[in-house]
Amino acid sequence: MSILSVDQYKMIRELPVKSTIENGYDWVIIEGKDGTKRMKVEDFLGNVLRDNLFFDNVGELSASESLTEGSVAYTKGFNKGGDGGAARYEVVYAPAMVTNGYTILPINSRTVLKAILSPDGSVRPEQIGAAGDGNADDIEPIARLLKLDESIEFVSNKTYRITQNITIPNGKYIDFNGTTLFLDKNATINIKNCENITLRNLNVKCNYSGRGIYVNKSKNIEFIDCKFSGIKENENAIEISDSSNIKILDSEFANTTVSGKGLYIHGDTSESVLSDNISIVNCKFDNIKEAISITGLVPVGNVTISNIRILYKNNNSGLVGIDNSVTSSDVTIDNLRIEKGYTGISVGSGSKSNISISNISATDVFEVYNISANKESSVLLGGNHIYSYSGKDTRYIFKNMNAKLFVNASIKNTGYTPLSVYTNLGMVTDYSDPERYMVTDKYTEDLSGTDGTLIIKDFRNCYIDISGDVDLSIINRGIEGQTIELVSSRGRKLKNISSNIVLLESKELTLHKYKGVKFVYINNKWTQIS
Repeated sequence: MSILSVDQYKMIRELPVKSTIENGYDWVIIEGKDGTKRMKVEDFLGNVLRDNLFFDNVGELSASESLTEGSVAYTKGFNKGGDGGAARYEVVYAPAMVTNGYTILPINSRTVLKAILSPDGSVRPEQIGAAGDGNADDIEPIARLLKLDESIEFVSNKTYRITQNITIPNGKYIDFNGTTLFLDKNATINIKNCENITLRNLNVKCNYSGRGIYVNKSKNIEFIDCKFSGIKENENAIEISDSSNIKILDSEFANTTVSGKGLYIHGDTSESVLSDNISIVNCKFDNIKEAISITGLVPVGNVTISNIRILYKNNNSGLVGIDNSVTSSDVTIDNLRIEKGYTGISVGSGSKSNISISNISATDVFEVYNISANKESSVLLGGNHIYSYSGKDTRYIFKNMNAKLFVNASIKNTGYTPLSVYTNLGMVTDYSDPERYMVTDKYTEDLSGTDGTLIIKDFRNCYIDISGDVDLSIINRGIEGQTIELVSSRGRKLKNISSNIVLLESKELTLHKYKGVKFVYINNKWTQIS
């Protein structure tokens, strides 16, 4: 069929519309270069649509000689029909417009006409050349896509291989619809100096040495329902530096073999900029060597960790659920479930932090807490704590407790060394006044409690090492008939016994490791009974 002239094409388009075509016998008269002829309407319309409106790919569209100003054209794909890049284009007269090969296409050799991508509400990666097969390098089309002002639409179950860094610009809300960005060759997703960004339903497959997503000097950033896998040793799924109001919600971090860090939060040492208001909620960490790491020489502000599950397959050294080694921070941990691993919650020796820990379930963790923090730090235990250890060896809930310890919690312990459920100042039971049990350098009151048990131990090194002998002269009050038991984590002497303490043998008594000595309060004196 001959190609219609512009006027002829417009004439055909303006024919009266009929509700039906009667058995295919409606005819149209065509005036072409080869003369006048008659053609069935359905045949004519099929040829017009095929030859003048629909193209297999953008290459064919650009090569078309039938498109004119005002035309609307459609492609079946970007590189080839059926590749997912089908799109709609509008042809405009724009001599000065620069083509880019994906959203602005040239029309044949006529530089005055351009085909403009006209998305139906959003743009798909395939519409600007992405393959999405996990093998082809999609760095260029994905980078182009992120620069567009239009909304972005991802098709589920696609995998886009990225081999260079990409940057998410300000104000982007992107629902990845479960697609995967395969970060290859050290590629990183950068969010730098940005605000108001949400990434939802994104799968990140890591194959890099460094960062998966790097958030730097940004605020109001959200990651919702994202999944991270393949995190290598010395790598971070998400690194947050000098940023505030960051939320990681309903997300998963999983490795087949244990390695890497899930979340790495810190400040910039060179600029002393504070990271603050970080929320990690409803997240799961499976086989991540350090699930959450808060560290650095610059203070970190408020960090909220809530409804978290951390899973390991063994108790190998170096497996840490939450590590807080930053200079100072305020961390709230609530509803944490951790299974196996070496250390559940660790606070480094140089850290001056305030940490609130409530509603914890720890199963077969080698050591639940290792608090080597600055003695000015404070740890508050609240809510319900359930500790369970099935091994036969001696394990501790607290390996170290150098911080001030406040306890207002219900604690259930199965399998851990019994003494490790005690605090510096008494059994961990129902304490209505947590401040009374704040650890200080000197004991200042009778701490026996109604359960009749008093635990004496070093306030710096918990049950591992008692740093010195203990003065019991302050134990001078009791209830007639009340029994207490004095216990040390290592054999240490009770000395300087006042007249209120009556020993069976002498004025000094050595406490043997984990073997208690009992006293009963009779006639206003504590008298040894075992």
